[in-house]
Amino acid sequence: MLALILLPFFSSAIEFMSIGDWGDGGAKKIAGYMGKYNPEWILAIGDNFYNKGISGVDDPQIKEKFEDTFTAASLQVPWYVCAGNHDYYGGDKGIQGEIAYTKHSTRWNFPKFYFDVLKKHGDTSIHVLSVDTWRINGGDTYVNFDPYTNRSSLKNISNIRYRYQMGFDDMEKGKHDILIKTFKPDDPEDPVVPKADQEQLDWITKTLGDSTADWKIVIGHFPIHSATTGEHGDTKNLIKLLEPILQEKGADIYFSGHDHILQHIFVGGVHFLGSGAGARSHTGYNKKYKGLEGIHQGEFGFMVHNATKTTLYTTFVGQTGKTPYNFTITK
Repeated sequence: MLALILLPFFSSAIEFMSIGDWGDGGAKKIAGYMGKYNPEWILAIGDNFYNKGISGVDDPQIKEKFEDTFTAASLQVPWYVCAGNHDYYGGDKGIQGEIAYTKHSTRWNFPKFYFDVLKKHGDTSIHVLSVDTWRINGGDTYVNFDPYTNRSSLKNISNIRYRYQMGFDDMEKGKHDILIKTFKPDDPEDPVVPKADQEQLDWITKTLGDSTADWKIVIGHFPIHSATTGEHGDTKNLIKLLEPILQEKGADIYFSGHDHILQHIFVGGVHFLGSGAGARSHTGYNKKYKGLEGIHQGEFGFMVHNATKTTLYTTFVGQTGKTPYNFTITK
């Protein structure tokens, strides 16, 4: 009920939502609560289709997990999308299918691997950059990826099998099976060397640097900072490659998913919001993590944001509609 009480105060604000890791049936548990809000647009922060991505633009998962899940009238607004690692598990056809769906939908916006959009409401402007962290990171924990050759390989198939057999949280059967099906083990005679997408990093640097918007927001699936334990946690390559750009060029917020909790970390002048609980949940975090401001774990959830020219108010919403945490950024 907190959001309803606050609506008069934010009547002139831009309202938007963020949700990551939403691409499975569990999202139906929160879709109804999302429909009680009135966002002008929604940030979809990757892992759009569990576990294996899609096979192409006609894959029935798009209807099942997107169109037939987020059905409320208030959710028929633009969704700005980035790719997660599970989207890449569908191979090149899967990513290209998600990009192509932009031309088949009135609300799905994913025109390129990375892109930007400027949103305005009255005298308030928000610049959103959707980035591809798979390409910046050179794959993920289990896959090598070279963005220049589009080649990929498994880093260590024995490790994947071991983690599955031991029941690790990050290696359920669906993930185990699709990794082995989609990617071949690395060939020691012709290895795939993971590389950062420097062209994208240059674009992020220029786009953020040139922006004069009131709020500069970047969304990418992998977290830069994350307080979880037993999941992925920090992404070292992004701390090295992306975080300095965000700091230097004045980004206000970096949104991520990947770790299946709601979290707020403030480090180096940037707010890091992890909104990765759309259809997956996790329990376990480091209470002493540097910069940790707020966290909600153990259930599905999403975030609601209200921005004016000088304030940005964020609310965590859990799967029963309760709002366990909120905070305001003031310029």
